[in-house]
This record gives sequence, C-alpha cells and structure tokens, in this order.
Amino acid sequence: VVQIDAASLIIDTPAARQLAGVDPDGPSVEDVAEIRAKMLSDEQLGVVAFPAIRFETTRLRLADEGLELYGELTIHGVTREVDVEAQLQREGDAWVVRGSFAIEQKDFGIEPISIGGVVKVANEIEITFEIYAAPRR
Repeated sequence: VVQIDAASLIIDTPAARQLAGVDPDGPSVEDVAEIRAKMLSDEQLGVVAFPAIRFETTRLRLADEGLELYGELTIHGVTREVDVEAQLQREGDAWVVRGSFAIEQKDFGIEPISIGGVVKVANEIEITFEIYAAPRR
C-alpha cells in the first residue's frame, strides 16, 4: 500500500515540466497557486473529505522489462483498478521502483480544471512515481 497526503501535492515544478516535455516557462507563480488551490478544493481532490490518495497492489508480476503491478487506486473517495508497468532497480542498499500510468480524471469524479479559459487541464493525466525502499538504520 502506498498512501500520499493529497494536500502535500506540488504542481507544475520545473522538473515536472521537463519530465513531461512541455514548455519550461509554464504558468506564472500566481497561476500555479490558483491552479493548486482549485485542485485541492472540494470540487477537485476534496482534500478535507478525502485527505489521502491510495494505491493498493492486489497482484504483482515480474516481467522481462521490470514489474507489472495491478491494484486499486483511490482518489477523491473513488476506487478504480489500474495496471502499472514499472522498473525495479538496485541503488546501493535500496531498491527503487519507477513507473508511470495514465488515468482519466472524470473516472474519479473530478472535472478537469479550467481557469478563465486560459489554463486548461486535460481529462487524461499521467502519474509518474519513484518509490525507494531501504533498510532502517
């Protein structure tokens, strides 16, 4: 189980824009703050009522290219099954799982954000992750 505090999400960082291959300049600091506030609102993620985003693996399969994870993703109180392809690598004494998958926001009861017709987020979004597991010291 991986659980994320939804209120801790940060959006539109330079690193994320580079990873997505989009214009590095992006929206203004004010627009990013407005988009984030709207994303956390009751109409979007609803972090007061639904403080966590959760993925629970129900099945795992080793594949030639890495891992295939099958599980349940819960966002905004709605749970959907997702399939995730990931890579597993050893880095020092830690294991790292990296992957990404796409979801449709509307499948989770979320209407994609639009601000003044200038900033508009697509229904399909890509979730990219890195999970590090290392022994406790």
